[in-house]
Formats: sequence, structure tokens, C-alpha cells
Amino acid sequence: MPLESRSRMISFRLTEEEHERFRQLCFTHGIRSVSELARVAMNNYFDKPTSLPHDALESRIVELENRIRILALELQKITHQETVRAFPVRRYSAT
Repeated sequence: MPLESRSRMISFRLTEEEHERFRQLCFTHGIRSVSELARVAMNNYFDKPTSLPHDALESRIVELENRIRILALELQKITHQETVRAFPVRRYSAT
């Protein structure tokens, strides 16, 4: 992030554990300070908000439910195939 003159400040409190996690995250990702980490995180949030409108969220839930149903059916087919392999039906000829 380019260095710019910053004249506004936001302050919030952290527990010791939160602060240590944030410091470790800064170290891991090469971020200079916890303040910069917070700035980057907020800018990323505004660039790609995670909240979806209600209709979009409902649509996504329906899509995921459908995928789960498909996976359940596929799992049933696999289970059935494994059962057939484990216990094959023996056919006897009438001779």
C-alpha cells in the first residue's frame, strides 16, 4: 500500500490474544503493523463486501441445497454399487 499522509484515526481495543494473533498475521504476510493490517482488511471489505442482498443469499442457499441432494443421490448409488459387489447374486442354471 503506498504511503500517504493520513490525518484520521480510528481506535478499537483488542484482547492480548487478539493482538498477538494480529501481530503474527502481520509477520506472516509482511504487513508493517497491526494498524496497517486493519486498514488493509477494511479496504478489502469495501472492495469485496461479503454481505449479499436477501434474494441473492436465498438463491445461494437453494443452489447449495440442490447440490447436497445431488451428492446424497450419488452417495446412495455408490453405496448400492459397493453392496452389489460385496454380495453378488448367484444365478444357478436349471440343467
